Amino acid sequence: MSARSKERVITLRNPFTLKGVDRELPPGAYLILSVEEPIEGLSFLAYRRASLSMLVPTHTDRLVPVVLDRSCSVEMISIEPEELQRILEQDVQTG
Repeated sequence: MSARSKERVITLRNPFTLKGVDRELPPGAYLILSVEEPIEGLSFLAYRRASLSMLVPTHTDRLVPVVLDRSCSVEMISIEPEELQRILEQDVQTG
């Protein structure tokens, strides 16, 4: 069996930072990609998350949502689930 991927879009209303990224990222829509792999040896089909990534703009001088602007250069950043949760909670609190 092969891995599967899931995509979702999150919209952040405030600038934010990510661990391992040396710049502040602009508000906008961001694509989150989760790759899951099957757990072998079970009597039923189950998956575990193998990786979680976020597409972010390479240049922050443009305040354009990443997902909506196909001409924007992006990079894929590996992110921990706890870091994603922190970003989402911080965005709600900053309001």
